Amino acid sequence: MIKTYGCSYTRYKWPTWADFLKISYKKLENYGMPGNANTFIAKTIKQTARSGDKIIVMWSSFNRVHNEKLYKIKGHGEGVYTGKKFSLEYLWNQSIKSIYETNTFCKKNNITIYNLSAFVFEMGETKKVNKFKIKYDVNFSKWPQDLSSFCYENPSNEKENDLHPTPSQHYQYCKKVVGPYIGVKIKPIKKNYLIKLNKIGVSVSKK
Repeated sequence: MIKTYGCSYTRYKWPTWADFLKISYKKLENYGMPGNANTFIAKTIKQTARSGDKIIVMWSSFNRVHNEKLYKIKGHGEGVYTGKKFSLEYLWNQSIKSIYETNTFCKKNNITIYNLSAFVFEMGETKKVNKFKIKYDVNFSKWPQDLSSFCYENPSNEKENDLHPTPSQHYQYCKKVVGPYIGVKIKPIKKNYLIKLNKIGVSVSKK
């Protein structure tokens, strides 16, 4: 069983890399949720991952917090934190700690974990590289390329107002990065079908 975790870069209103992976690997459960903070992703993994599972975690931006009240009302996370209660360094340390503890938890419980990142790890969604110290060794320098950087290098031809990766970008990331990383050959999908999915996505995002 493969289980996937992350934010809207893992589960969205159009197909993501996790959905394309499921086409090639049928036994897949997606626990991604829009707005997820890394602390909540870590909590979800501990609640749902079991011995023998393979899990793929696309960690979200470090500068996100989980809003339990919003989650109970709307069923999704808050997204980027914009208040004054926490400093960026505090959120950085919380994310690093959550990632480290999750990898330790997986190792102790015979769970194979593959770490991915939705954004440039040191940048998150702050638009600048933060040089905070890493108190826990998460070895992120050896992780595969983050999805945001991949999309920057592989732009979509669709005029998309939504800042999320398009279906075709998700597919290419799944095929070129995720598949080789976890050792799964991704089934080919016709270009015309991907273009159709992109157009549907553009239409949805403008509503």
